[in-house]
Amino acid sequence: MGQAAVIDLDRLLDALKIQTKRQGARLWAQCPNPDHDDHDPSWFVWNKPDDPDKHGRHRCFGCGFGGGPLALVVAVFGCEWREAKAWLKAGDLDVPILALELEVRPTRRRTFKIPEGVRFTPIDRWPTPFRRYALGRGIGSEEVEKWSIGYAVDGDLRGRLVVPVREPDGVVRSYQARTILPGQTKYLTPTGIRSGSILGVEFWPEDHHERKRVVVIEGPIDAIAVRRATGLPVGALLGSEPNPSQLARLATFDQVDVLTDADAAGDKAARALEGLGRWVKLRRLVLPRGKDAASAGDATLRGLLHYPG
Repeated sequence: MGQAAVIDLDRLLDALKIQTKRQGARLWAQCPNPDHDDHDPSWFVWNKPDDPDKHGRHRCFGCGFGGGPLALVVAVFGCEWREAKAWLKAGDLDVPILALELEVRPTRRRTFKIPEGVRFTPIDRWPTPFRRYALGRGIGSEEVEKWSIGYAVDGDLRGRLVVPVREPDGVVRSYQARTILPGQTKYLTPTGIRSGSILGVEFWPEDHHERKRVVVIEGPIDAIAVRRATGLPVGALLGSEPNPSQLARLATFDQVDVLTDADAAGDKAARALEGLGRWVKLRRLVLPRGKDAASAGDATLRGLLHYPG
């Protein structure tokens, strides 16, 4: 049974002193992320005990913070992961969480901040140009919520959709920003990011024995399209040259499918990953000429990515 399925959410929120307001299956509150000065309730947690995939999962539309109960405990208490795990494990016993004595050492965690000007709201509140672009690329309300996609009207990322790059614990490590305007560089990715960051890693199976296959794709919009069409684990690298940490993470899968456009950039991306063939089954798959993953259509993607093994 997954961790979220056994969490007594009411006890957990009481213990963390998070006051919420219920709206259907969601409980809303000001964001508990200490790095987010949230004045309006922009954070929610799913209260769906009958749905283990959602119960206890949380997300902030304001800063992108999210994850499961473990990420929440770490953020509120500023503790180490092992201490948060021990605290939650004790809470699963017959001892009420409120009666537990929490002894943790505050830790200084290196956090990554999304640039000023990026806004995270449900897609129905987006300005029309951003909403039309997103919908035209197959990104609807479910994708915006799942990936915590934002947009920027002003600031350094103005005119772009912004997809936070998160670790499995929900901590934001970077972003990829895709322009919706002509004449701009297609993607912007910050420098000085954590070397092993991969967009999509937050959705990879936690158990390495379940990591059978991952699809590596060139950009965030394409990664979202592949994930939506197939449900397969995806990974979009930050930059054209993967580093050893990224390769090591991809090598935890039995098979890596490299899905690229039919152009020189796609050839370059495939060559950069050739070294993985020493450790895993590696396949190069090419999209129809003139198409990217987001415009190829779900049926084409499912056909290309069919794995007979």
